[in-house]
Amino acid sequence: MRIFDLKLFQFLFLMLPMALVAGISYSNIILTIIVIYYIFQNFKNLINVSFYFKIFFLFIFYLIFISLIGETTIVSLETSLAYLRYGLFILAIPYIFNEPKIIRIFFYILFLLFIFLFLDLLFQFLYGKNFFGFEAKNFERVSGIFRDRQVAGSYALRLMPVILVLMTMIIRKNLMYKCILIVTSIGIILLSGERTSLFFFILFLFYAAIVEKSFKFLISLLFIILILVLIIFLSPVQKNRFFDHTINQLNSKNNINKYNIFSERHQYHYLTSYNMFKENILFGSGPNSFRHVCGIKKYTVENFILENNTFRAFFDGTIIFNDKILFDSASRSKAETKVSLVKNEQVLQTLTIPAKSQILVKNNTKIKKNDILFIKYIEYENGCNTHPHNFLIQILGETGLFGFLFYLYFLYKIISFIIKNLYFLYFKNVRAKSEKYMYLAGSCLINFFPFTPSGNFFSSWLCIIYSIPIGLLYYLEKNKIN
Repeated sequence: MRIFDLKLFQFLFLMLPMALVAGISYSNIILTIIVIYYIFQNFKNLINVSFYFKIFFLFIFYLIFISLIGETTIVSLETSLAYLRYGLFILAIPYIFNEPKIIRIFFYILFLLFIFLFLDLLFQFLYGKNFFGFEAKNFERVSGIFRDRQVAGSYALRLMPVILVLMTMIIRKNLMYKCILIVTSIGIILLSGERTSLFFFILFLFYAAIVEKSFKFLISLLFIILILVLIIFLSPVQKNRFFDHTINQLNSKNNINKYNIFSERHQYHYLTSYNMFKENILFGSGPNSFRHVCGIKKYTVENFILENNTFRAFFDGTIIFNDKILFDSASRSKAETKVSLVKNEQVLQTLTIPAKSQILVKNNTKIKKNDILFIKYIEYENGCNTHPHNFLIQILGETGLFGFLFYLYFLYKIISFIIKNLYFLYFKNVRAKSEKYMYLAGSCLINFFPFTPSGNFFSSWLCIIYSIPIGLLYYLEKNKIN
């Protein structure tokens, strides 16, 4: 019976990559079954876990504590208790990989799944529907079998290093497999239109070249990136998504020579979460609480949004409309309008007023410095969303300074591990740890990187994916595989 249970236990794990594609409910069920099974089989050994797992469980206890004193107790408590599963899942991965054939099967499942995802996305991009008849709603961001969830690029980015490590473990002459993996991963990310995933994928390729310590590998990567850039600029759809749209989001749209942090909306999320942190410096407002408290007056950024979309005069003078202005029923301009600011009969500045703006001055009227000329149409009334879209600011806002210290410690251990091993590689000409460890460490750093847009830190879909490379790293260390 124990042998049968173990094979079923392993079978569920092997189905996990497909469950993550199919939907979060399937992967949650599989994860929960695996964790429950592991607890029953290894309950006595949970006390003897390593120091790092003790730190993780201490973090869980902290999350439970701040959930009880936070502003969204029920939601936060559910999140905190659910987070415990991921640590247990990581502990279970070496137990799952106790047979070499499981590692081999897991590799081929992931590898073939990547090829399928790429072909499915490509088919949807070319013909408007994927293999299963799901229609593309936005050709800049096709999602294929993921349907309404635009996560295909993130899926490829997070699991590609895992496939790479598994490949090095079971296939000696793997150059062809590496090339196929890189091409399919790039294809998935490009077709998904996920800019952060593309940025990190290119970064990981350079990191891999450093880890490999191979000039030929670096030249090959530069060639791949050159081809990638050409594809983006030669394809109108991809150029608009990865280049034009990015530039438009970074630039402020109200002609005040400001720049947004990634985008106007991202900036509002970050400021809202920062307000949450200022009000609850030590403990935050509670895990996963952002969506529930972001509209509260003490956290909201409505005044900032209003001021950020208000254009004021830079000097005394006269305003002259260059175009005839038509207004809709809400007294907003119907079309984009150009106006000139004149002083002493000399045009000192020409402005473009966006459509739907509320224009508060009339033609040929005198204006003084700091007078309001127009208020741009406000698309987002506040900084609310399901989460702040950045791990660093979310952890600060929802878990406070103490929660941030746990996150900081994790980043410190990963970065110091990478730096130490690169030092030995380049200055001592010795590999302290093999490429397998370095790939997985690089994957962990990318997954938890603090300075780019990101998903929800407490998202079960992301947490399951993030747990796989950590669990594989734990398997290598526990079994002293180099």
